[in-house]
Amino acid sequence: GSYDREEFWLVGRDGGGTIVCGLLGRRDYRWLMIDWLWCGEDHRGQGVGRRMMAEAEDFACERGLLGLFVQTASFQAPGVYRRLGFVEFGRLDDLLPGHAMIWLRKRL
Repeated sequence: GSYDREEFWLVGRDGGGTIVCGLLGRRDYRWLMIDWLWCGEDHRGQGVGRRMMAEAEDFACERGLLGLFVQTASFQAPGVYRRLGFVEFGRLDDLLPGHAMIWLRKRL
């Protein structure tokens, strides 16, 4: 069949127009993969990432998707995604020496 894909971008700026956070996702068939979620150090811990993920969930819900999933390294942000209701469904240990690559999903 045809390849069914749609990109989803969010960009957050401060009052001066400087980009301070962003999210890139892609809808592949019936799931939204979060390719990356980035928040500048000065804006972490303020709920910015949580709001961006909520917008990604809204996007997925509007399109009737089954859920969202993400790939992250053990030294990056698996705890952030777990706090947002994601559960681990795959892990590749020692992809990087001493670290795992982790896949997490959240069904809607």
